[in-house]
Amino acid sequence: MENSCKNSANTKYSLTMKAITPSVLFEDEAILVLNKPATWLTVPGRFPQDQIVVKDVKTWADQRYESVYSVHRLDRGTSGVIVFAKDAESHRHLSLQFQHRSVGKTYHAFVHGFPKQAKGYIDFRIAERSSKGNVYKIDSNGQKAHTDYHCLARYGQITLIAFQPKTGRSHQIRVHAKALGTPLLVDELYGPKDSFYLSSVKSNYKGKRDERPFIQRLTLHAHSITISHPMNSDSITVTAPWPKDFRALHKQLKNHSPFQELEEGIDGYATI
Repeated sequence: MENSCKNSANTKYSLTMKAITPSVLFEDEAILVLNKPATWLTVPGRFPQDQIVVKDVKTWADQRYESVYSVHRLDRGTSGVIVFAKDAESHRHLSLQFQHRSVGKTYHAFVHGFPKQAKGYIDFRIAERSSKGNVYKIDSNGQKAHTDYHCLARYGQITLIAFQPKTGRSHQIRVHAKALGTPLLVDELYGPKDSFYLSSVKSNYKGKRDERPFIQRLTLHAHSITISHPMNSDSITVTAPWPKDFRALHKQLKNHSPFQELEEGIDGYATI
């Protein structure tokens, strides 16, 4: 059984009865690192216009670990690595790392187009649009924002890019990707499409008349995070494997588009 809903920013998501649940990537007495599925919120929330309560990762973790502390957030449509603290002191240490921008974060994104330079950075300031809540734009009077990037692979007019945000502004990667001229392949707010159809790259696609979206969520995955352990300051890097939809998208694009590997090991991301 399938249903669809929209969030407050009018982004569509597909909800299924066989929902994917979070998985534990790393844990000890101080921290819990999970792999967040797309469509799950980070913390509890509600969509007022539809009165639909959507699953969130914190509640899922609270039910299994008594109580955890949220340290940072991912957009609902973004999958991947997310960190929680298990006690107040660990939460304080981790929060300071995010505040001081000492956390290393890498995101993988399928985008439309190819940047003028295969490697570089974006440092445009970002501000919220006054007329639209929770929608952001490039604004010289906005908050400082810096994102490094490098291209991993090219599939014709579609590119796989690794983004490394050095600041933590809302929608930073999505806004900066658009400013780079390479909006996310699927992003209703900042990109050209709210869905990706296989027929757009596969010639003579037989099911085009009744075609369903191949992927219908942000084509953005939080691939890895590096933090200092709150108890001993050891550096820890945790990586979240690509979800099934990302693996399938890579496979289909590689099979039906001119493929160019720009960094070795891309196929390794697409295996479990």
